[in-house]
Amino acid sequence: MRLGAPGFRAAAPRGRRKRPLFSGRAEGTRSDFKFQISNLRLKKRAFGTAAKKKIGFAFEDSIIRRRIVLLFAGLVLLALAATIDERTARWVHDRDVARVVRASTWAKIVKAPGDFRFTLGVAAIILAWKLHRWREVVVMLVSGALAGLFYTLVKWSIGRTRPFPQNKPPIAPFELHPFPKGISGLWAADNLSFPSGHASLAFATAASLGMMFPRGPIVFFSLASLVGLERVLENAHYPSDVVGAAIFGILAAWVAAWIVRRIFPPTAELTLLRDGDES
Repeated sequence: MRLGAPGFRAAAPRGRRKRPLFSGRAEGTRSDFKFQISNLRLKKRAFGTAAKKKIGFAFEDSIIRRRIVLLFAGLVLLALAATIDERTARWVHDRDVARVVRASTWAKIVKAPGDFRFTLGVAAIILAWKLHRWREVVVMLVSGALAGLFYTLVKWSIGRTRPFPQNKPPIAPFELHPFPKGISGLWAADNLSFPSGHASLAFATAASLGMMFPRGPIVFFSLASLVGLERVLENAHYPSDVVGAAIFGILAAWVAAWIVRRIFPPTAELTLLRDGDES
């Protein structure tokens, strides 16, 4: 029969016939595939969230253990410092070191981190430099306030007198007079020694900055230690006063960080005091 003649039908191509693109079976298969993909994504997300939570809990546990060890080490150092309190105060007094230190301009500069105005200045600089780190700045300011509260209450509760107080007879280092002047002693009592207020604030600020900038703790704590040394050389405090101040100051920073994390939870972009900007 001729090509194109009536009744002529072209032969179908050999091989497997192509299935219509939108047939019911193909559409169902595609829907099942999409469902499986979305299911896998949900499982992956759930697994990732669970893994992050597990890692977060492990991280928190490691921090708690580390802090317990540091606290224990601080208490041991406090006990050791107490054994040299009297000898150190006597050495500084007999060599008239305190008078030289009080007259020194460098001593006033070294003591500056123990003043809350210094903390406010550091906070202003950080905010001007990195405004998005305001949470960490709040931690630093709260830690300073808590350190002030801690040392005020402890000083009044213990009632330890400074070494060789001016215009008063010397008192033995461990002769304590708790709660001097009653409630009014919280703001009216003078010559109280344990712990050092300047060192407490300096160590609270140093601990806060150390959490903010993980590469800087050695520098920050060295400056805080210089504040404590200045207070001892000025015969305003015993060595154990400074060690106790370091403990209370660091505790104040830890408590402040905990409080701020509860009030201002960290977001995905800004994690508080953990993924610090090390630049």
